Amino acid sequence: MSNGHANHHHHHTPTPEDDSKTRRHFFSSRAYPGSSRLSKLRKMMRAWWLDSTNSHLLPSGGSGGDKKGNGVAFGGPAGYHYPRLLRPRWVRVVITAYVIFSAVLSAIHLFQWAFRSPRHRQLTRTYDSDEEYSLIMDMTPAHKFNKLFAKSLPETLENVQPYWLRAETKPLSDDVSLITYVTEDQLDEFVTLAERWQGPISATLHLVSTSNPFPSETNSLLFRLRSLHASNPMLKRHADIHLIITPPPPRAVSLAHNLDRNLARLFARTEFILFTTPDVVPATDIRQTIRTHSKAFHSRLRQGDLFVLPTFVYTADPVADQRAAIPTAKTTIVDLVAGGQMGLWDSHWKINTGPTCYEQWKDAESVYPVEEYEFHYEPVVVASRDGSFWCPERFMENKAACLYGTYLSGGEFWVLPDDYVVKVSEAKEPELSNFESTIANRMYNKFHWELCMHFARQLDSLGLWDTPRAKHAKVQCARVLQNWGRGLIGGTD
Repeated sequence: MSNGHANHHHHHTPTPEDDSKTRRHFFSSRAYPGSSRLSKLRKMMRAWWLDSTNSHLLPSGGSGGDKKGNGVAFGGPAGYHYPRLLRPRWVRVVITAYVIFSAVLSAIHLFQWAFRSPRHRQLTRTYDSDEEYSLIMDMTPAHKFNKLFAKSLPETLENVQPYWLRAETKPLSDDVSLITYVTEDQLDEFVTLAERWQGPISATLHLVSTSNPFPSETNSLLFRLRSLHASNPMLKRHADIHLIITPPPPRAVSLAHNLDRNLARLFARTEFILFTTPDVVPATDIRQTIRTHSKAFHSRLRQGDLFVLPTFVYTADPVADQRAAIPTAKTTIVDLVAGGQMGLWDSHWKINTGPTCYEQWKDAESVYPVEEYEFHYEPVVVASRDGSFWCPERFMENKAACLYGTYLSGGEFWVLPDDYVVKVSEAKEPELSNFESTIANRMYNKFHWELCMHFARQLDSLGLWDTPRAKHAKVQCARVLQNWGRGLIGGTD
Protein backbone atom coordinates (compact mmCIF):
# COMPACT_ATOMS: atom_id res chain seq x y z
CA MET A 1 0.00 0.00 0.00
CA SER A 2 2.78 2.34 0.86
CA ASN A 3 4.43 1.67 -2.47
CA GLY A 4 1.21 2.27 -4.33
CA HIS A 5 0.57 5.34 -2.31
CA ALA A 6 4.06 6.52 -2.99
CA ASN A 7 3.69 5.88 -6.67
CA HIS A 8 0.43 7.74 -6.70
CA HIS A 9 2.03 10.82 -5.16
CA HIS A 10 5.21 10.58 -7.23
CA HIS A 11 6.03 13.87 -8.94
CA HIS A 12 7.66 13.82 -12.40
CA THR A 13 10.57 16.19 -12.74
CA PRO A 14 10.11 18.24 -15.98
CA THR A 15 12.88 17.99 -18.52
CA PRO A 16 13.89 20.57 -21.19
CA GLU A 17 12.18 18.41 -23.81
CA ASP A 18 8.93 18.58 -21.86
CA ASP A 19 9.25 22.35 -21.64
CA SER A 20 9.67 22.55 -25.42
CA LYS A 21 6.54 20.45 -26.01
CA THR A 22 4.61 22.60 -23.57
CA ARG A 23 5.66 25.80 -25.32
CA ARG A 24 4.74 24.38 -28.72
CA HIS A 25 1.35 23.36 -27.45
CA PHE A 26 0.83 26.76 -25.83
CA PHE A 27 1.76 28.76 -28.92
CA SER A 28 -0.15 26.48 -31.29
CA SER A 29 -3.33 26.72 -29.24
CA ARG A 30 -3.06 30.34 -28.09
CA ALA A 31 -1.09 32.31 -30.64
CA TYR A 32 -2.56 30.41 -33.66
CA PRO A 33 -6.24 29.83 -33.03
CA GLY A 34 -6.65 28.73 -36.66
CA SER A 35 -4.94 25.48 -35.82
CA SER A 36 -7.76 24.72 -33.41
CA ARG A 37 -10.31 25.20 -36.18
CA LEU A 38 -8.18 23.10 -38.49
CA SER A 39 -8.10 20.39 -35.86
CA LYS A 40 -11.88 20.50 -35.59
CA LEU A 41 -12.15 20.25 -39.37
CA ARG A 42 -9.88 17.21 -39.34
CA LYS A 43 -12.06 15.61 -36.68
CA MET A 44 -15.20 16.30 -38.70
CA MET A 45 -13.65 14.79 -41.83
CA ARG A 46 -12.44 11.82 -39.83
CA ALA A 47 -15.89 11.41 -38.36
CA TRP A 48 -17.38 11.65 -41.89
CA TRP A 49 -15.18 8.90 -43.29
CA LEU A 50 -14.48 6.82 -40.15
CA ASP A 51 -17.83 6.79 -38.40
CA SER A 52 -17.62 4.66 -35.26
CA THR A 53 -21.27 4.63 -34.42
CA ASN A 54 -21.70 1.18 -35.93
CA SER A 55 -18.79 -0.33 -33.96
CA HIS A 56 -19.61 -3.27 -31.67
CA LEU A 57 -16.92 -2.20 -29.23
CA LEU A 58 -18.33 1.24 -28.46
CA PRO A 59 -21.75 2.04 -27.08
CA SER A 60 -24.13 4.03 -29.26
CA GLY A 61 -26.98 5.91 -27.62
CA GLY A 62 -28.98 4.16 -24.88
CA SER A 63 -28.88 4.99 -21.22
CA GLY A 64 -25.17 5.68 -21.40
CA GLY A 65 -25.65 8.54 -23.82
CA ASP A 66 -26.08 12.22 -23.25
CA LYS A 67 -29.33 14.13 -23.52
CA LYS A 68 -28.97 14.53 -27.31
CA GLY A 69 -28.71 10.81 -27.79
CA ASN A 70 -24.97 10.68 -28.44
CA GLY A 71 -23.32 7.58 -27.03
CA VAL A 72 -20.80 7.94 -24.23
CA ALA A 73 -17.81 5.66 -23.94
CA PHE A 74 -15.10 5.92 -21.32
CA GLY A 75 -16.40 9.26 -20.15
CA GLY A 76 -16.72 10.96 -23.59
CA PRO A 77 -19.00 11.07 -26.63
CA ALA A 78 -18.75 8.16 -28.97
CA GLY A 79 -19.06 10.41 -32.07
CA TYR A 80 -21.68 12.05 -34.23
CA HIS A 81 -24.71 9.88 -34.80
CA TYR A 82 -25.59 10.17 -38.55
CA PRO A 83 -29.13 9.92 -39.85
CA ARG A 84 -30.03 6.48 -41.07
CA LEU A 85 -29.69 7.54 -44.73
CA LEU A 86 -26.04 8.62 -44.28
CA ARG A 87 -24.83 5.68 -42.24
CA PRO A 88 -23.63 3.53 -45.18
CA ARG A 89 -20.20 4.65 -46.26
CA TRP A 90 -20.96 4.33 -50.01
CA VAL A 91 -23.66 7.00 -49.64
CA ARG A 92 -21.13 9.42 -48.22
CA VAL A 93 -18.68 8.53 -51.03
CA VAL A 94 -21.31 9.36 -53.66
CA ILE A 95 -22.19 12.66 -51.98
CA THR A 96 -18.54 13.66 -51.69
CA ALA A 97 -17.86 12.77 -55.32
CA TYR A 98 -20.87 14.83 -56.44
CA VAL A 99 -19.71 17.87 -54.44
CA ILE A 100 -16.18 17.64 -55.86
CA PHE A 101 -17.50 17.20 -59.43
CA SER A 102 -19.84 20.19 -59.06
CA ALA A 103 -17.06 22.39 -57.71
CA VAL A 104 -14.67 21.44 -60.53
CA LEU A 105 -17.34 21.91 -63.21
CA SER A 106 -18.32 25.31 -61.81
CA ALA A 107 -14.68 26.38 -61.76
CA ILE A 108 -14.23 25.32 -65.40
CA HIS A 109 -17.33 27.23 -66.53
CA LEU A 110 -16.27 30.29 -64.55
CA PHE A 111 -12.82 30.18 -66.12
CA GLN A 112 -14.25 29.84 -69.64
CA TRP A 113 -16.70 32.67 -69.06
CA ALA A 114 -14.00 34.98 -67.71
CA PHE A 115 -11.53 34.44 -70.56
CA ARG A 116 -13.69 33.71 -73.59
CA SER A 117 -13.78 36.18 -76.50
CA PRO A 118 -17.06 37.97 -77.34
CA ARG A 119 -19.17 36.00 -79.79
CA HIS A 120 -22.57 36.27 -81.37
CA ARG A 121 -25.22 33.73 -80.70
CA GLN A 122 -25.71 31.22 -83.49
CA LEU A 123 -29.39 30.78 -84.18
CA THR A 124 -30.43 27.24 -85.09
CA ARG A 125 -33.64 25.47 -85.91
CA THR A 126 -36.13 24.85 -83.12
CA TYR A 127 -37.66 21.92 -85.01
CA ASP A 128 -36.06 18.66 -86.18
CA SER A 129 -32.68 19.85 -84.93
CA ASP A 130 -31.28 16.33 -85.28
CA GLU A 131 -32.16 16.16 -88.97
CA GLU A 132 -29.72 17.13 -91.71
CA TYR A 133 -32.33 18.89 -93.83
CA SER A 134 -34.53 21.93 -93.44
CA LEU A 135 -38.19 22.19 -94.33
CA ILE A 136 -37.21 25.05 -96.62
CA MET A 137 -35.58 22.45 -98.86
CA ASP A 138 -39.01 20.95 -99.50
CA MET A 139 -40.31 24.25 -100.91
CA THR A 140 -40.35 24.69 -104.66
CA PRO A 141 -37.94 27.29 -106.10
CA ALA A 142 -40.88 29.32 -107.40
CA HIS A 143 -42.36 29.46 -103.88
CA LYS A 144 -39.10 30.66 -102.31
CA PHE A 145 -38.32 33.23 -105.01
CA ASN A 146 -41.88 34.52 -104.89
CA LYS A 147 -41.19 35.52 -101.28
CA LEU A 148 -37.67 36.80 -101.93
CA PHE A 149 -38.82 38.99 -104.83
CA ALA A 150 -42.27 39.90 -103.61
CA LYS A 151 -42.67 42.84 -105.99
CA SER A 152 -42.22 40.69 -109.09
CA LEU A 153 -44.96 38.87 -110.95
CA PRO A 154 -45.21 35.20 -109.90
CA GLU A 155 -45.05 33.91 -113.50
CA THR A 156 -41.63 35.53 -113.94
CA LEU A 157 -40.19 33.41 -111.11
CA GLU A 158 -41.32 29.94 -112.18
CA ASN A 159 -38.08 29.16 -114.03
CA VAL A 160 -35.18 30.49 -111.97
CA GLN A 161 -32.01 28.41 -111.63
CA PRO A 162 -29.29 29.94 -109.42
CA TYR A 163 -25.75 28.90 -110.42
CA TRP A 164 -27.00 27.32 -113.62
CA LEU A 165 -23.36 27.53 -114.71
CA ARG A 166 -20.86 27.79 -111.84
CA ALA A 167 -17.34 29.20 -111.96
CA GLU A 168 -14.51 26.81 -111.21
CA THR A 169 -12.56 29.29 -109.07
CA LYS A 170 -13.87 30.32 -105.67
CA PRO A 171 -13.15 34.06 -105.25
CA LEU A 172 -11.77 35.71 -102.14
CA SER A 173 -14.53 36.98 -99.88
CA ASP A 174 -13.29 40.61 -99.99
CA ASP A 175 -12.86 40.69 -103.77
CA VAL A 176 -15.16 42.66 -106.11
CA SER A 177 -17.73 40.78 -108.22
CA LEU A 178 -19.04 42.25 -111.44
CA ILE A 179 -22.87 42.23 -111.30
CA THR A 180 -24.68 42.29 -114.63
CA TYR A 181 -27.49 40.82 -116.69
CA VAL A 182 -27.30 39.25 -120.14
CA THR A 183 -29.89 38.74 -122.85
CA GLU A 184 -29.70 36.56 -125.93
CA ASP A 185 -28.47 39.39 -128.16
CA GLN A 186 -25.75 40.47 -125.68
CA LEU A 187 -23.72 37.26 -125.51
CA ASP A 188 -20.78 38.57 -127.54
CA GLU A 189 -20.58 41.72 -125.42
CA PHE A 190 -20.71 39.60 -122.27
CA VAL A 191 -17.80 37.43 -123.39
CA THR A 192 -15.70 40.52 -124.14
CA LEU A 193 -16.64 42.01 -120.76
CA ALA A 194 -15.54 38.84 -118.94
CA GLU A 195 -12.23 38.71 -120.79
CA ARG A 196 -11.50 42.32 -119.89
CA TRP A 197 -12.63 42.04 -116.24
CA GLN A 198 -10.75 38.80 -115.45
CA GLY A 199 -12.37 38.52 -112.03
CA PRO A 200 -15.45 37.10 -110.31
CA ILE A 201 -18.73 37.63 -112.17
CA SER A 202 -22.31 37.03 -111.07
CA ALA A 203 -24.57 37.40 -114.11
CA THR A 204 -28.26 36.78 -114.68
CA LEU A 205 -29.02 35.28 -118.07
CA HIS A 206 -32.55 36.41 -118.91
CA LEU A 207 -34.24 34.50 -121.74
CA VAL A 208 -37.76 34.66 -123.10
CA SER A 209 -39.51 31.41 -123.98
CA THR A 210 -43.03 30.13 -124.34
CA SER A 211 -43.96 27.05 -122.39
CA ASN A 212 -42.36 24.57 -120.07
CA PRO A 213 -41.08 22.14 -121.34
CA PHE A 214 -39.21 24.57 -123.52
CA PRO A 215 -39.31 24.45 -127.31
CA SER A 216 -36.39 23.10 -129.28
CA GLU A 217 -35.09 26.61 -130.04
CA THR A 218 -34.69 27.36 -126.34
CA ASN A 219 -33.01 24.03 -125.62
CA SER A 220 -30.59 24.60 -128.50
CA LEU A 221 -29.73 28.03 -127.14
CA LEU A 222 -29.12 26.64 -123.65
CA PHE A 223 -26.85 23.94 -125.08
CA ARG A 224 -24.89 26.58 -127.00
CA LEU A 225 -24.49 28.66 -123.85
CA ARG A 226 -23.20 25.66 -121.90
CA SER A 227 -20.65 25.00 -124.60
CA LEU A 228 -19.61 28.65 -124.63
CA HIS A 229 -19.11 28.68 -120.85
CA ALA A 230 -17.07 25.47 -120.95
CA SER A 231 -14.85 26.57 -123.85
CA ASN A 232 -14.06 30.15 -122.78
CA PRO A 233 -11.33 30.19 -120.09
CA MET A 234 -12.48 33.45 -118.45
CA LEU A 235 -16.13 32.39 -118.26
CA LYS A 236 -15.26 28.92 -117.05
CA ARG A 237 -12.93 30.22 -114.36
CA HIS A 238 -14.79 33.28 -113.06
CA ALA A 239 -18.45 33.50 -114.21
CA ASP A 240 -21.43 32.30 -112.17
CA ILE A 241 -24.46 32.42 -114.46
CA HIS A 242 -27.98 32.34 -113.01
CA LEU A 243 -30.74 31.45 -115.46
CA ILE A 244 -34.19 33.02 -115.53
CA ILE A 245 -36.70 32.24 -118.27
CA THR A 246 -39.88 34.30 -118.47
CA PRO A 247 -42.89 34.04 -120.79
CA PRO A 248 -43.03 36.45 -123.72
CA PRO A 249 -44.77 39.74 -122.82
CA PRO A 250 -47.96 40.66 -124.70
CA ARG A 251 -46.23 43.71 -126.18
CA ALA A 252 -42.69 44.99 -126.61
CA VAL A 253 -41.62 46.14 -123.17
CA SER A 254 -38.32 46.08 -121.34
CA LEU A 255 -37.46 42.94 -119.41
CA ALA A 256 -37.39 43.07 -115.61
CA HIS A 257 -33.74 44.04 -115.34
CA ASN A 258 -34.07 45.35 -111.79
CA LEU A 259 -35.06 41.80 -110.85
CA ASP A 260 -32.06 40.52 -112.81
CA ARG A 261 -29.73 42.81 -110.86
CA ASN A 262 -31.13 41.65 -107.53
CA LEU A 263 -30.82 38.00 -108.52
CA ALA A 264 -27.18 38.39 -109.57
CA ARG A 265 -26.40 40.34 -106.41
CA LEU A 266 -28.13 37.81 -104.15
CA PHE A 267 -25.90 34.99 -105.39
CA ALA A 268 -22.65 36.95 -105.65
CA ARG A 269 -19.87 35.19 -103.78
CA THR A 270 -17.88 38.28 -102.73
CA GLU A 271 -18.60 41.01 -100.21
CA PHE A 272 -18.22 43.87 -102.70
CA ILE A 273 -19.92 44.26 -106.07
CA LEU A 274 -19.77 46.47 -109.16
CA PHE A 275 -23.02 47.18 -111.05
CA THR A 276 -22.66 47.43 -114.81
CA THR A 277 -24.15 46.25 -118.11
CA PRO A 278 -22.45 44.34 -120.95
CA ASP A 279 -22.15 47.53 -123.03
CA VAL A 280 -20.12 49.32 -120.31
CA VAL A 281 -16.54 48.05 -120.04
CA PRO A 282 -14.04 48.71 -117.21
CA ALA A 283 -10.96 50.46 -118.60
CA THR A 284 -8.72 50.18 -115.51
CA ASP A 285 -7.93 47.56 -112.87
CA ILE A 286 -10.68 48.51 -110.44
CA ARG A 287 -10.22 45.41 -108.30
CA GLN A 288 -6.58 46.35 -107.70
CA THR A 289 -7.59 49.89 -106.70
CA ILE A 290 -10.05 48.59 -104.11
CA ARG A 291 -7.49 46.07 -102.88
CA THR A 292 -4.71 48.67 -102.59
CA HIS A 293 -6.87 51.03 -100.53
CA SER A 294 -8.75 48.29 -98.70
CA LYS A 295 -8.12 49.75 -95.25
CA ALA A 296 -9.94 52.98 -96.15
CA PHE A 297 -12.38 51.75 -98.79
CA HIS A 298 -13.72 48.59 -97.14
CA SER A 299 -14.91 50.40 -94.02
CA ARG A 300 -16.72 53.04 -96.10
CA LEU A 301 -18.37 50.41 -98.28
CA ARG A 302 -19.59 48.51 -95.22
CA GLN A 303 -21.08 51.74 -93.86
CA GLY A 304 -23.18 52.10 -97.02
CA ASP A 305 -21.03 54.46 -99.09
CA LEU A 306 -20.59 53.96 -102.85
CA PHE A 307 -17.57 54.53 -105.09
CA VAL A 308 -18.46 56.04 -108.47
CA LEU A 309 -16.68 55.12 -111.70
CA PRO A 310 -17.02 57.95 -114.26
CA THR A 311 -18.51 56.71 -117.53
CA PHE A 312 -17.01 57.99 -120.79
CA VAL A 313 -18.47 57.65 -124.29
CA TYR A 314 -17.21 58.38 -127.79
CA THR A 315 -18.74 61.60 -129.08
CA ALA A 316 -17.11 61.79 -132.53
CA ASP A 317 -17.81 59.48 -135.46
CA PRO A 318 -18.27 55.86 -134.34
CA VAL A 319 -15.01 53.98 -133.96
CA ALA A 320 -14.85 50.76 -135.94
CA ASP A 321 -14.00 48.67 -132.90
CA GLN A 322 -14.59 50.76 -129.81
CA ARG A 323 -13.74 47.91 -127.45
CA ALA A 324 -10.26 47.58 -128.92
CA ALA A 325 -9.73 51.35 -128.74
CA ILE A 326 -10.56 51.76 -125.05
CA PRO A 327 -8.00 54.14 -123.45
CA THR A 328 -6.49 52.77 -120.25
CA ALA A 329 -4.77 55.91 -118.92
CA LYS A 330 -6.40 58.97 -117.39
CA THR A 331 -4.14 61.33 -119.34
CA THR A 332 -5.34 59.77 -122.59
CA ILE A 333 -8.97 60.25 -121.57
CA VAL A 334 -8.35 63.90 -120.69
CA ASP A 335 -6.71 64.51 -124.09
CA LEU A 336 -9.59 62.81 -125.94
CA VAL A 337 -12.16 64.88 -124.05
CA ALA A 338 -10.22 68.06 -124.80
CA GLY A 339 -10.18 67.09 -128.49
CA GLY A 340 -13.93 66.48 -128.54
CA GLN A 341 -13.66 62.76 -129.25
CA MET A 342 -14.95 61.55 -125.88
CA GLY A 343 -16.99 62.95 -123.03
CA LEU A 344 -18.15 62.18 -119.49
CA TRP A 345 -21.61 60.66 -119.76
CA ASP A 346 -24.24 60.83 -117.01
CA SER A 347 -27.65 59.58 -118.11
CA HIS A 348 -30.29 62.37 -118.24
CA TRP A 349 -27.57 65.06 -118.47
CA LYS A 350 -25.66 66.60 -121.35
CA ILE A 351 -22.10 65.41 -121.95
CA ASN A 352 -19.63 66.66 -119.30
CA THR A 353 -22.37 68.37 -117.25
CA GLY A 354 -23.60 65.64 -114.89
CA PRO A 355 -23.21 65.29 -111.10
CA THR A 356 -19.95 63.33 -111.51
CA CYS A 357 -18.37 66.70 -112.46
CA TYR A 358 -15.73 66.26 -115.14
CA GLU A 359 -13.97 69.54 -114.31
CA GLN A 360 -13.26 68.27 -110.81
CA TRP A 361 -12.38 64.74 -111.91
CA LYS A 362 -9.71 65.65 -114.47
CA ASP A 363 -7.58 67.36 -111.78
CA ALA A 364 -8.50 65.08 -108.85
CA GLU A 365 -5.79 63.10 -107.10
CA SER A 366 -8.02 61.61 -104.39
CA VAL A 367 -11.65 60.64 -104.06
CA TYR A 368 -14.19 63.45 -103.83
CA PRO A 369 -17.92 63.44 -102.95
CA VAL A 370 -20.73 64.03 -105.42
CA GLU A 371 -22.03 67.47 -104.45
CA GLU A 372 -24.93 67.92 -106.88
CA TYR A 373 -26.79 64.63 -106.47
CA GLU A 374 -30.23 64.32 -108.07
CA PHE A 375 -32.55 61.33 -107.81
CA HIS A 376 -32.20 60.48 -111.53
CA TYR A 377 -28.43 59.99 -111.09
CA GLU A 378 -27.40 56.42 -112.04
CA PRO A 379 -23.61 56.01 -112.28
CA VAL A 380 -21.61 52.80 -112.33
CA VAL A 381 -20.69 52.14 -108.70
CA VAL A 382 -18.79 49.78 -106.42
CA ALA A 383 -20.99 48.90 -103.44
CA SER A 384 -21.34 46.48 -100.56
CA ARG A 385 -23.39 43.41 -101.35
CA ASP A 386 -24.89 43.46 -97.84
CA GLY A 387 -24.93 47.15 -96.92
CA SER A 388 -26.71 49.00 -99.73
CA PHE A 389 -30.27 49.42 -100.99
CA TRP A 390 -31.76 46.75 -103.29
CA CYS A 391 -33.28 47.53 -106.68
CA PRO A 392 -37.05 48.13 -106.50
CA GLU A 393 -38.65 45.47 -108.67
CA ARG A 394 -41.71 47.57 -109.42
CA PHE A 395 -39.57 49.11 -112.18
CA MET A 396 -38.52 47.03 -115.15
CA GLU A 397 -35.33 49.02 -115.80
CA ASN A 398 -34.41 51.88 -113.49
CA LYS A 399 -30.90 51.86 -112.08
CA ALA A 400 -31.35 55.25 -110.42
CA ALA A 401 -33.99 53.69 -108.15
CA CYS A 402 -31.40 51.11 -107.05
CA LEU A 403 -29.11 53.87 -105.73
CA TYR A 404 -31.61 56.38 -104.40
CA GLY A 405 -32.41 54.49 -101.19
CA THR A 406 -28.72 54.19 -100.34
CA TYR A 407 -28.29 57.95 -100.74
CA LEU A 408 -31.33 58.80 -98.58
CA SER A 409 -30.16 56.46 -95.83
CA GLY A 410 -26.95 58.46 -95.47
CA GLY A 411 -24.60 56.83 -97.98
CA GLU A 412 -22.07 59.07 -99.70
CA PHE A 413 -21.11 58.86 -103.39
CA TRP A 414 -17.30 59.07 -103.73
CA VAL A 415 -15.82 59.50 -107.22
CA LEU A 416 -12.63 57.51 -107.89
CA PRO A 417 -9.94 59.80 -109.36
CA ASP A 418 -8.02 57.37 -111.60
CA ASP A 419 -10.54 54.66 -112.53
CA TYR A 420 -13.35 54.81 -115.06
CA VAL A 421 -15.48 52.78 -117.47
CA VAL A 422 -16.25 53.25 -121.16
CA LYS A 423 -19.64 52.83 -122.79
CA VAL A 424 -18.96 51.16 -126.13
CA SER A 425 -22.45 50.59 -127.53
CA GLU A 426 -26.05 51.44 -126.92
CA ALA A 427 -28.14 48.78 -125.22
CA LYS A 428 -31.01 47.63 -127.41
CA GLU A 429 -34.20 48.14 -125.44
CA PRO A 430 -37.75 48.48 -126.76
CA GLU A 431 -38.68 52.10 -127.28
CA LEU A 432 -41.48 53.33 -125.04
CA SER A 433 -44.35 55.36 -126.37
CA ASN A 434 -44.98 58.84 -125.04
CA PHE A 435 -47.80 57.48 -122.90
CA GLU A 436 -45.60 54.73 -121.43
CA SER A 437 -42.81 57.21 -120.75
CA THR A 438 -45.25 59.48 -118.92
CA ILE A 439 -46.47 56.59 -116.77
CA ALA A 440 -42.88 55.54 -115.97
CA ASN A 441 -41.90 59.08 -114.97
CA ARG A 442 -44.96 59.50 -112.76
CA MET A 443 -44.28 56.16 -111.08
CA TYR A 444 -40.73 57.22 -110.28
CA ASN A 445 -41.87 60.57 -108.89
CA LYS A 446 -44.34 58.78 -106.62
CA PHE A 447 -41.54 56.42 -105.62
CA HIS A 448 -39.38 59.43 -104.74
CA TRP A 449 -42.07 60.74 -102.37
CA GLU A 450 -42.67 57.33 -100.86
CA LEU A 451 -38.98 56.69 -100.24
CA CYS A 452 -38.55 60.14 -98.69
CA MET A 453 -41.25 59.43 -96.13
CA HIS A 454 -39.95 55.93 -95.48
CA PHE A 455 -36.36 56.91 -94.72
CA ALA A 456 -37.35 60.07 -92.86
CA ARG A 457 -39.47 58.05 -90.46
CA GLN A 458 -36.78 55.37 -90.17
CA LEU A 459 -34.08 57.91 -89.32
CA ASP A 460 -36.34 59.69 -86.85
CA SER A 461 -37.36 56.47 -85.09
CA LEU A 462 -33.69 55.53 -84.66
CA GLY A 463 -32.83 58.95 -83.21
CA LEU A 464 -30.71 59.86 -86.25
CA TRP A 465 -32.78 62.70 -87.68
CA ASP A 466 -30.62 65.40 -86.05
CA THR A 467 -27.32 63.72 -87.02
CA PRO A 468 -25.23 64.02 -90.21
CA ARG A 469 -26.71 60.68 -91.31
CA ALA A 470 -29.98 62.45 -92.22
CA LYS A 471 -28.54 65.36 -94.21
CA HIS A 472 -29.29 63.78 -97.59
CA ALA A 473 -32.89 63.03 -96.66
CA LYS A 474 -33.39 66.60 -95.42
CA VAL A 475 -32.04 68.12 -98.63
CA GLN A 476 -33.66 65.75 -101.14
CA CYS A 477 -37.01 65.51 -99.40
CA ALA A 478 -37.53 69.07 -98.15
CA ARG A 479 -40.68 69.71 -100.19
CA VAL A 480 -42.13 66.25 -99.50
CA LEU A 481 -41.58 66.58 -95.76
CA GLN A 482 -43.00 70.09 -95.76
CA ASN A 483 -46.25 68.92 -97.37
CA TRP A 484 -46.67 65.43 -95.86
CA GLY A 485 -44.41 65.29 -92.84
CA ARG A 486 -45.39 68.39 -90.90
CA GLY A 487 -45.53 67.41 -87.24
CA LEU A 488 -44.49 63.83 -87.97
CA ILE A 489 -40.76 64.28 -88.43
CA GLY A 490 -39.00 65.75 -85.38
CA GLY A 491 -39.43 69.52 -85.46
CA THR A 492 -40.82 71.83 -88.11
CA ASP A 493 -37.61 72.54 -90.01
